[in-house]
Amino acid sequence: MRCGPALTPSHGRIPEDYGVRARADYRHIAPDDPRVVAVLDSMRARGTILDATLWVFAHEAASDPASVGPGLVGWEGAVTKEAHERGVLVDAGTDDMGSPEDTVPNLHREMAYLVDHAGFTPLEAIVAATRVSAMTIGQSATRGTITPGKRADLVILSADPTADIHNTRRIVRVFLEGRAYER
Repeated sequence: MRCGPALTPSHGRIPEDYGVRARADYRHIAPDDPRVVAVLDSMRARGTILDATLWVFAHEAASDPASVGPGLVGWEGAVTKEAHERGVLVDAGTDDMGSPEDTVPNLHREMAYLVDHAGFTPLEAIVAATRVSAMTIGQSATRGTITPGKRADLVILSADPTADIHNTRRIVRVFLEGRAYER
């Protein structure tokens, strides 16, 4: 599959090889290769956010190994860890939230992958899913942190997610724009 020259509002044309990049062979380049490090350092300097989508590719590889290139799973976690250690902002990218039948939304899985495969602490993964993700979509002025004047979106949990990232699944109540919703 090849993407054509579709236009995007902020970045011009999508590169023709965009749709097949996940199928490249990642075994030949180390996550700390000077070329990778140069890109990561440039990202940090420019304030570019890395949207790693670790769980998506791991899930895709598990269900259809030919859909991702050799070495991608594992490599992207190591590169995400390298980026994080170099000061690049990383969000909790998921591509989608999952289907209604899923008992665990993809965002929770992505946060766990950041902890388990990219060296994030649980708190850093939560920040990636909240503050940094709001920055990624241009919404940091109104959401992403608990701050006066921002939207009153909040999740109440029954266990501490900073002790175990899987506790983000232990939802008791959700507040959306200040209105409470029971589990």
